[in-house]
Amino acid sequence: MELISAEGKERIKSVYRNVCIAENAFKNDVGGHNGNFEQRKIAIGDVFQALGMIHEARNIENEISNQTWTRSYHADGRIKYELVQ
Repeated sequence: MELISAEGKERIKSVYRNVCIAENAFKNDVGGHNGNFEQRKIAIGDVFQALGMIHEARNIENEISNQTWTRSYHADGRIKYELVQ
């Protein structure tokens, strides 16, 4: 019996990817480290570990770490992340 559906797994991967992108943008825009993003990555990483999907978390981290993201804003003030390279 699966602990979580395939759709649930995809949602977890999407959330993790978004956290990695936000962390990447913060590092590129500010030039520093934000512990909040690291804490989120650890928490979601624990979920990946429990589901036997830790290799997928590493793949997402590697994908994002080879990219450069920046943070900007929509006209209504919502944050958006843009891939620079």
